[in-house]
Amino acid sequence: MSFELLPQHVCDLNSMCIQAVEQTLGFTLDNSPETLPLLDHYLRSHAETHAFEQHELLAVTAGSYFAQTLSLAFQGVHLDVPQENYEHWRVRLCDNLFCFNPVGLAHEVIRQDSMPGSHAHFEVHESYKELAQACFEQWGMIRHEDFYTLSVRFECAEQLIVTLQKKGSKAAN
Repeated sequence: MSFELLPQHVCDLNSMCIQAVEQTLGFTLDNSPETLPLLDHYLRSHAETHAFEQHELLAVTAGSYFAQTLSLAFQGVHLDVPQENYEHWRVRLCDNLFCFNPVGLAHEVIRQDSMPGSHAHFEVHESYKELAQACFEQWGMIRHEDFYTLSVRFECAEQLIVTLQKKGSKAAN
């Protein structure tokens, strides 16, 4: 997917995230997975020094950045992102076999805790839940502070995408 295929409001929010990180940290994000640790650092430091009311905009811009990073890294990413209805945003991957809310995920990263109802965790199609569970069990325990980072969530998504694609290619043969 390219930036041109993404809704304009997602591109605008993504740009806001890039500008905010550049102004604060002096680094330019480029929507590559390698820049996610910089965004994680920015989110942690911002959450500690800014009012809770500002967390919504931060989560929306960071969620847009994360969604756009996934869409550039993997084929078959579909963004269902109604404008200004952030609680209904979904990133759908692998022919809709799993999805999550990138804004909800960013909220969890900022809070460093789960948010019931945020749809931040991967919602896997019923017929693939056991496969997904086995995929994640290979990782072992993930430390709390690592789980609540965009960079580790990206790695989890990547692992699940690879696992589901392998399963799909075996089924096709």
